[in-house]
Amino acid sequence: MRWSDTQLVRQLQANEHAAFEEVVKRHYQSVFRQLWHLCNDEETAADLTQETFAQAWKSLDSFEGKSTVRTWLYAIAMRVWYRWKNQSTHSLHHDAPLETWAEILPDLALGPAQMLEKHSLNQDVQKALHHLPAIYRETLVLFYVQGLKYREIAETLEISLGTVKSRIHEGVRQLRAALLETLEGDFECEHKTLKTL
Repeated sequence: MRWSDTQLVRQLQANEHAAFEEVVKRHYQSVFRQLWHLCNDEETAADLTQETFAQAWKSLDSFEGKSTVRTWLYAIAMRVWYRWKNQSTHSLHHDAPLETWAEILPDLALGPAQMLEKHSLNQDVQKALHHLPAIYRETLVLFYVQGLKYREIAETLEISLGTVKSRIHEGVRQLRAALLETLEGDFECEHKTLKTL
């Protein structure tokens, strides 16, 4: 039986095990993807995803159904990730495909970027994203990779709608600036190399 989201929430609030199994089926991949984009390690992301669903099961009685199940799970996943990040000495990377960022980086298809291979540009995007402050990186991943709406990001990160909008705006600005700087530097190096040949 396929429950609607409303029925699923009702069943979850009644601690119905079958409803939780349905939640796992519906949302496992997207939670895993969210965590993988944050830690860039498949095994770690799988462990963190398991922990997210374990925490969700333990906190079922506190789920009031005011947010969507998806937003509730993403908020738990963020808390699990914060804990892991604070305890971990691993460096964090993102490895989202370049297409994910094409919408916010259209100007990079012009000028020096045309001279670089797509793979090289993708590495530059990942490097620039990795160097963003965590507050911007997390917000951009939730918005552009996970496809959450502003309101859902606000609920997930427990911040105001205005803060979400300003973080996305500033994150995109910093990401573009870092990428343009990298591309200009690469272009200059390439130009100097060609002159010496």
